[in-house]
Amino acid sequence: MASIIQSYAGVTTPAFLIVERVSFQVLPQSQIKTLNTPFKSGEYYINKEYGVRTFTADVAIKTSSGQSVMDYADDLAEWLHHEEPMELIFRDKPSITYYAQVDNSIDIQKFGNSGRGQITFVCYDPHGYGAERTFAFSPLNTDPINITNGGNTKAHPVMSMEFAKNVTDFAIMSDNNMLYFGEPFDQSIHTPADLNPRIFNDNMSTLTGWTAGVTVDDGVVAGTLYSTGQTFKQNGSYGTGTKWHGGSLMKSLPREVQDFTVEVLVNMGKATNNMLGRIECYLLDVNLNKIGKIAYQDASSTIYNPTFKAVAGPQATGKVIVNSPEGYLRINKKKAPINVRDIYGWLKLTRKGKKYTASIYAEVNGKRYLLNEVSWTDTKNLYNKKLASIQIHISAHGNSPAIGTMSINHINVFEHLPKPTVDTKDYVFRTGDILTIDNATGEILKNGEAFYEDLYPTSSFISLDKGVNGISVSDPAIINGTIIFKERWL
Repeated sequence: MASIIQSYAGVTTPAFLIVERVSFQVLPQSQIKTLNTPFKSGEYYINKEYGVRTFTADVAIKTSSGQSVMDYADDLAEWLHHEEPMELIFRDKPSITYYAQVDNSIDIQKFGNSGRGQITFVCYDPHGYGAERTFAFSPLNTDPINITNGGNTKAHPVMSMEFAKNVTDFAIMSDNNMLYFGEPFDQSIHTPADLNPRIFNDNMSTLTGWTAGVTVDDGVVAGTLYSTGQTFKQNGSYGTGTKWHGGSLMKSLPREVQDFTVEVLVNMGKATNNMLGRIECYLLDVNLNKIGKIAYQDASSTIYNPTFKAVAGPQATGKVIVNSPEGYLRINKKKAPINVRDIYGWLKLTRKGKKYTASIYAEVNGKRYLLNEVSWTDTKNLYNKKLASIQIHISAHGNSPAIGTMSINHINVFEHLPKPTVDTKDYVFRTGDILTIDNATGEILKNGEAFYEDLYPTSSFISLDKGVNGISVSDPAIINGTIIFKERWL
């Protein structure tokens, strides 16, 4: 007879385990919150909060010749032991998934060639989840678009959208909730202005506009870089030299800028410890003097120990803002879902006034994970020359074999302008920006980075009631939008 429990953690219930009975709750535990008001009869109802849900299985182990109950108990422990809640599916409801963890120890009473016991599965999230549903969401006007939730309780969608134009404020609304970004804009009073324009946007698809680079730190320009149509890489040999040697290119900005953010998307993956390599981006003034740089390199031939480096001014006489290994997350406590040493991510340097901020991010599935961020203030105003050009460099070292995977995939430069008047409002989203909202976790990302500074204080995350829900926007400025959620059951 087929087991009542179809699978746990994606693994079918073992054949030796007989699930005799499962006890469960029709509704999970709940707690009613009320307010006792003096001189009033009764109490005011506030809300109901659901607690954990449990499934208790009475099980039996039936042995075959050659194996004992204790042998099977070891196999049972392997099936049930996990560090976090895992998928639990019942045969009677194969389309619904619960996320459960086994509670406490499991006592088995052995009787000859058989044993009996009880397994308690605890769902800290008491909901059951159905298949993921995806709706296209690119409204042509401000009228609501209907989204149907077929579960029996609220669902919390993940929303993603790309902006097709600049907007000073933007809202996305359901029947009961609204997320509002920016501040109310009155055309009769306010003037829109792009105070953080992207003045350089190169996806490395062509060498057009790039010319041979000038000098590099601790090495020489050798060999050439080429475009794959998506990235810049070294074209064949890195040349020769006793120190760093490799190709270099530079490109001018459309104008000089005082306050800026430069960000470079790089890829580096090392196969063996004896490989060396570095990727650099120099910031140059109008006379091609170095006014700063950001770099990622591995200079060790015995271990894989890549470092993130950022400098204000020229390396020889400037200020090293950061020069540290990036083998783990230094700020975020949770781990990135990658080996961050084999980095695919962003090197970033910002200057606003006298303050420099250097950051490094790993990027996974469009989301940026902050690995390290260091700020430094140039109190003596030593490194204040305007940025006019970008120079890149990919190199090997000495006679050591070069790291096999090294490329530059994208470069952005943003200018930061002062706000000219109190009636001027900056754009909260610009053409090409990607906004992602996870209404379950409360995570909001703009272009992969956490984005809360322009979220209006009265905003509330969007939930989808059972049945049909209307979702609308304040401005049909978005394209390529999606709404993704799993229907939920109590």
